[in-house]
Amino acid sequence: EITSNLTPDLYRYLTGELGIAEINPDGLIRRLNREFLEAQSDRWIGRLYEFLNGQRARNIQQLLPNIPLVRLEDGSHTRAFVDGKPQAYLPGKNPTGFPTVRRSVCRTEEVRGFLRLIGLRDPDLVDDVIKYILPKYRAEVVDIPDQEYESDISRILTAFGTDSTERRTNLVSNLRGARFVAAVDMGDKVCRLVMPRQAYLATERLKGLFKDVHGVLIVDDSREYLRGEQARPLLRNVGVAEYLSAIPVDTSLTPQEKRELRLNSQWKDPNFTRDVEVEDFTLMGLDSLLTVLTGLSVEQGTVRAGLLWTALGDFQTRHGVSAFNAWYRWYRYGDRHTAFPASFLKTLQAVAWVPDKDGALRLPGSVVFQDTGWITNPVLAEKIQFKPAVIEELAKEAGIELGALDFMRKHGITEAELRKKFGIKDDNGLRSTDSTPDAPATPPSSVPSTTTGDVATPRPTTTTDGGQSNTDDQAGSGPVKRPTGFVTYVKVDPKESDEDPDELTHKARMDMESEAIAFILDKEPSLKQTHEGNRGYDLYEPGPDGEPPVKYIEVKAMSGTFKNRPATLSKTQFEFAQKHQDAFWLYVVVNAGDPNLAQRNLVRIKNPAGKAQTFTFDRGWVELRE
Repeated sequence: EITSNLTPDLYRYLTGELGIAEINPDGLIRRLNREFLEAQSDRWIGRLYEFLNGQRARNIQQLLPNIPLVRLEDGSHTRAFVDGKPQAYLPGKNPTGFPTVRRSVCRTEEVRGFLRLIGLRDPDLVDDVIKYILPKYRAEVVDIPDQEYESDISRILTAFGTDSTERRTNLVSNLRGARFVAAVDMGDKVCRLVMPRQAYLATERLKGLFKDVHGVLIVDDSREYLRGEQARPLLRNVGVAEYLSAIPVDTSLTPQEKRELRLNSQWKDPNFTRDVEVEDFTLMGLDSLLTVLTGLSVEQGTVRAGLLWTALGDFQTRHGVSAFNAWYRWYRYGDRHTAFPASFLKTLQAVAWVPDKDGALRLPGSVVFQDTGWITNPVLAEKIQFKPAVIEELAKEAGIELGALDFMRKHGITEAELRKKFGIKDDNGLRSTDSTPDAPATPPSSVPSTTTGDVATPRPTTTTDGGQSNTDDQAGSGPVKRPTGFVTYVKVDPKESDEDPDELTHKARMDMESEAIAFILDKEPSLKQTHEGNRGYDLYEPGPDGEPPVKYIEVKAMSGTFKNRPATLSKTQFEFAQKHQDAFWLYVVVNAGDPNLAQRNLVRIKNPAGKAQTFTFDRGWVELRE
């Protein structure tokens, strides 16, 4: 307050008569040093900051970075920055590992205003976790006292709550490589600190599924701060699994297996320039779980197997059909890849874990799915391959013990072998050791035939759909006995001209097939028609809620009946039928050209490409020898 303007006489006396030097802000700052500053009280330091906050002269601002003005929480002083790196931060609401200004100094907005003026900022909570917490969780062996661990998790959760997507992403990336998740081994009940990808979330379903399974780690939900809606979003984001988790396994394919995969891929090319890799997967904890299942009581095993089925369904729903695939990759004119069944599918198929109708655990292929009592999951049931229900139905109808059918199927025993063993004659009065009667003459338009079943004799045939007989005009009004065999002709010469089997012009053929499709749609209005020129099928029955079709139908129309000529599938249509098996139907409209609609009839044949069990090559194939 002593100035030449306010107190001129006193100012002249002090400076002139007594020779006392005037200390201005510039002179004051130059005299400050660490020893002097650390000797002052918090209140004095606060007043200094308030005073300097009002000094905006450029020469003063240039001096500030070189003075150890910042009082830290421990009372020591430091410069705000050294080599461009901050040496202190403003005190925040949450504790951090960063050095901060003593909280008792920062009592006024003027003080904070000065500290921000010299460049101090609030601590970055994400940087705090990365720099001060995670290093100790990256060691090979991590042993943290419970109180310190709880504090660390609290700071991690606070940092995860940042509004910055970029900062949260950086935090998550660093957390995935740290052993910071407390998880309990479901076998020995010991709590360990593990990486996120090694543990499952503590859901009731997963705890029930993996109860007493050694080696399966589930987040320790006895710690309140690791459960609930605050912790779970963090745990999910860093990789703790909420559903069954796929983990890589080493799989070696033989050169022959790789060749077959290349040959059966979309490129149909067995050659390659170089192998790239094989990617195969199993499910975390599955092997140990299946081992535990075998030691449970019937009741406990049934319950646990049901939980596994549900968990597999959740896994399929979350990851889609591709989650069941392993991948073989190779290089030839670019990167190529093809899928084959993942390792865990093979494990599930080879282990007895599915309950039969009595509750005993069996191999999936030995149990009809309907006997399990589980909720139907068509995709999963197709991947795991249960016993087809039709086998059991056929055994009941034939009066044959189901176990005998399973035995014959497992060991590949044919009817001919049984006839030979027991000396039973066939329908032609011949024993299996007698000569086989000649096959029927090959039609002029085709070369060698294959036969399905055992009797190489053409017979009229019918198929059944849902237990109801669907016949053409040859069959009469009653059901026809299902034949054991019939002749199927195959044409192998693609260069041979394709004359219309009914000697129709192209337009007449198209018109008749259009009328046949209209005839079918009138009988089954739920069917849908494909676009013109679709390869493989003409009609389909849509699946529920956008799922794939449940029925693919190839339509054939003939002016007469099966007495006059056979129905023919192209190679493309036959391959499509092989791929879709029971979902593929051949619909043949007989007498399709008859103007009398009452004469038209529909023959429905289900899975025409999948019913054959043996393929016989007769003398005509000699013409195709190499």
